[in-house]
Amino acid sequence: MEEDEVTPEEDEADPQAGIPREARERGMTSALDVATVQDIVLNAREQKPMASEKDLMEAFIYYFEHDAFLKF
Repeated sequence: MEEDEVTPEEDEADPQAGIPREARERGMTSALDVATVQDIVLNAREQKPMASEKDLMEAFIYYFEHDAFLKF
């Protein structure tokens, strides 16, 4: 098991357990689960196949703030 990997039991006991050490040291936390982030990217690319990193970040922030997909 890698240093930053956690067991399901550790993850339930400590929601910050799966966050990389460097991120924790900088006070970062988890915002959205992986499946949601994947859905955001998929949705953005379905609307705008050549979506840039800036577009994807905009879509991520919009989803985080509005709990809805950005319409491009």
